[in-house]
Amino acid sequence: MKNKLLYLDDEKSNLDVFKATFRRDYVVFVTDSTKEAFDILKSNDIAIVISDQRMPKITGCDFLKIAAKDYPDISRVLLTGYSDSVTTIKAINEGRVCRVLSKPWDSEELKTIFNEICKDHEEKAKEKQLIKDLITVNKQLEFQLMQRNLVG
Repeated sequence: MKNKLLYLDDEKSNLDVFKATFRRDYVVFVTDSTKEAFDILKSNDIAIVISDQRMPKITGCDFLKIAAKDYPDISRVLLTGYSDSVTTIKAINEGRVCRVLSKPWDSEELKTIFNEICKDHEEKAKEKQLIKDLITVNKQLEFQLMQRNLVG
């Protein structure tokens, strides 16, 4: 099954190019609306959310900060056309962004980065499932032990 990406940018041409570039390898959601972005996050198992930094209503850092709070398991990437160390530091510290990348982006570089992030996302999901399975088995064993103690 393909991993899902969400890209938020206020420039439609960027959204179109992004979707066309990555649609073969991922399920790609694109939007220029933060409201729609949060709706997509709520209703889909997104592996990576990518946001442009400079947008009219909210910065990418601020959007990713909210996304980090509400969806901590999703990896976050910030794309910016401006090299600003304050923005980078804020993105990493507040938005817990795993990568800050510059525009224009290189599609092969992004694909490599996305593949690494998705692999990590899949491993974390497997770990969570294993923990759930262990908890379930542990509860079953405790119940069986309790039953034996009551009978014996």
